[in-house]
Amino acid sequence: MTALHPLDPLTADEVAAACRIAKDAKGLGDEVRFAVVVRHEPAKEDLAGWRPGQPWDRQAELTVLDRTDGTLYESVVSLTSEKVTSWEAIPGARPPLLFGEALEAILAVKEDPGWQEACRKRGLTDLDLVQIDPWPAGNFNIAGEEGRRLTRCLSYVRDSATDNGYAHPIEGLVAVVDLSEM
Repeated sequence: MTALHPLDPLTADEVAAACRIAKDAKGLGDEVRFAVVVRHEPAKEDLAGWRPGQPWDRQAELTVLDRTDGTLYESVVSLTSEKVTSWEAIPGARPPLLFGEALEAILAVKEDPGWQEACRKRGLTDLDLVQIDPWPAGNFNIAGEEGRRLTRCLSYVRDSATDNGYAHPIEGLVAVVDLSEM
């Protein structure tokens, strides 16, 4: 594959191809999420010998989350040969909070009867005016956290739909969502 330069970022088509190659090669299902897909950094000595117009083995680096068991994999895919060149499980590693998971967590919190009751106890009746922000929580050696991906969801209330979403935090109302179970 000829690129303008080996250090050029991946194109949208290359990102899609890297994910497809990994899915096909590893038989990955719909529960897999690609947390990170970036250009694989070439070795400095390989890069030093490259000249414009010369073919280059374009590679992508992927961080892959299997949501069925929480395993995180780091992988390198050759876009040129369409092969997975490395695939390694990283025990104990966690990916960042993914956009889709954040949306799922917001919905899970809004549908939770305990959270709804906590809002009502605070005099909140229009829950559409409540903004929920999921924040990656990490783990703090609290019983029940080990091996789980958690997000702490902070709640804010708006006076109107156009009010500043962060102006009125709801004190003491933090929902914890297990991202694997939602």
